[in-house]
Amino acid sequence: VGAAALLEAITTAQAALTGQSVAEVEAATAALKTAIQVYRYANASPENPLDMTSFLTNPSFADNTATGWQGAGTVNYQEVEFYEKTFNMYQTISGLPAGKYRLKAQGFERPKANDAGAAYKAGTEMLYARLYASSTGYAERNTPFNSLYKHSYTGSGSTSGYVNTMSAAKTVMASGVNYLMTVTDILLNEGGKLTIGAKTTFQQGGYWALFDNFKLEYLGGITLSDRAVALPDRIAEANSLLAQRMQQTAIDALNAAITQAQQAATAQPLVEADVNAAKNSLDLAISTANTSIQAYVKLLK
Repeated sequence: VGAAALLEAITTAQAALTGQSVAEVEAATAALKTAIQVYRYANASPENPLDMTSFLTNPSFADNTATGWQGAGTVNYQEVEFYEKTFNMYQTISGLPAGKYRLKAQGFERPKANDAGAAYKAGTEMLYARLYASSTGYAERNTPFNSLYKHSYTGSGSTSGYVNTMSAAKTVMASGVNYLMTVTDILLNEGGKLTIGAKTTFQQGGYWALFDNFKLEYLGGITLSDRAVALPDRIAEANSLLAQRMQQTAIDALNAAITQAQQAATAQPLVEADVNAAKNSLDLAISTANTSIQAYVKLLK
């Protein structure tokens, strides 16, 4: 895709190199850089992702600081940890092209003091922390953290056969594979901002979460199927608002938008105009509902 435009930019740049005008050379060089970037975006896919990690600030905590992040925890060994506390550590990214993204990071959670993996092995362990991504107009996408007990370790810094220190975690995660987490189907509109991070609302004695090595990948443009698949999560978000107090007109708008979105998302075949219209109606209804909810909250104060 876009090979002809790229070839034309290359030819123009080559011709400019033989000219006498510095301005022509600079213009042709800039045009070539743009053409290359457009070509790379146009040919990105889930199988051929484009690494966009350079848009993140301090994605691997290489200098042992949390520069670029909000709500930071303890940073050491180029990792971040939270012990016995809730957290929401995140950053918001601008300047990304519209399209579909995938977020990766490494991380684990230990819900309570080290039990040698007893609950994990029994299948009763509850995990609370989430790696997440959110953008305007789409429901949050997230995935659970890994259990600490997913990988055994008996080296320095271990307890009962598992990681028990930040330095030990650094060793176990050095391969880039252990404790890998992936958030998929992240959609971003033109000019939109993407927020990525990790969070939990849970805490208790011995609770420990640790993470590192964020990576963002561009997978290409948003397809009709992508927009339709995203609608159910947005519908669920709208339904959750109905439990709160708001004006009747806002309730009616939400219900109408939910019905419209359900019909558009399940139509066979999908109709692009209907899916787009349903999403726009749902976005507006959710925004109106949130405004009404906040108005009621202020009245009750």
